Amino acid sequence: MTNGSDDEVRELAARVVRLMVREPAYSGNGITEEYRQQMTQRYFDEQTELRVKHYTVEQLQALLDFYSSAMGRSILDSQNRMLDAMGPRIVSGPAE
Repeated sequence: MTNGSDDEVRELAARVVRLMVREPAYSGNGITEEYRQQMTQRYFDEQTELRVKHYTVEQLQALLDFYSSAMGRSILDSQNRMLDAMGPRIVSGPAE
């Protein structure tokens, strides 16, 4: 869906990912710091490529503009609090 140069779209997509996507949590089971870093980089790369594939330059710029605004940051903070609240239920099933 891109309509700009590949480099331009990829850079915008990477900026969107850095704003919107939280670093995944990896812990336990002998996970090393090196492995955690590799998996985190892979996750961010995959998220970037998805956005490159499915968004236009204009859409990516609009996302950047919004999530860089006070309201956009507020919404991201709220989303993160919701994800934190859901975390235990995702792992262990619905609360009773």
